[in-house]
Amino acid sequence: MFYILPVLLGLIIYFIYIAVILILKVIKIIKSTLIKATQKNINKLKQKTKNISLKLQLINNKEGLGQLKKLQDRKEKINDILSNRFNSNEVTYIKYMDVLDENYSCFLDNLEKYWLAIKCNNTIDNEFFVKRIQAGKWHSKQEEKTLTQRYELLNNNYIIANKLLFENEKVLLKLDVFLAEIISINSDGANKVKLAKQNLLNISKRINKFA
Repeated sequence: MFYILPVLLGLIIYFIYIAVILILKVIKIIKSTLIKATQKNINKLKQKTKNISLKLQLINNKEGLGQLKKLQDRKEKINDILSNRFNSNEVTYIKYMDVLDENYSCFLDNLEKYWLAIKCNNTIDNEFFVKRIQAGKWHSKQEEKTLTQRYELLNNNYIIANKLLFENEKVLLKLDVFLAEIISINSDGANKVKLAKQNLLNISKRINKFA
């Protein structure tokens, strides 16, 4: 009986050791997967940003390019702060970046829709429609209907474009709030991750609502 107990105790310790090793390996694999996924998203966003910037430059749209610059400025500031607060391999850092990347992507999607609305309007001769509609002289009822519909489409596209810019301004505001709260995180030793996780739950959820 006395010989069995040490053997059982040894087996228990051995199995605990094996379990810990396996858990650590799983954590390492998960972290590696998260890092690769985050880097992949970053690369996709870079290409997406480049494409949208080119589209806006081709139509010489200062409003859209101005918003894109605002987003890039926020990204640089946020990345600098996060890099100072956390190691890029930390799960907390990766979660922050994933949440932010989702918001960046939505912002860029809005800009692409904005570009499409403005591009469509650039193909329509605005002055021509205004003059013809104000004159109220038509060659036929069909011409009146067609020109009126196209003029309404022109105005509707401007409304959509302005709404998209406004939605992006709200996202920029929330990113400013996020930046301010990240700066306020205490980076002291053991409290760093705990405080960061609390902020992750509170801040990122709020930002997601406006994406």
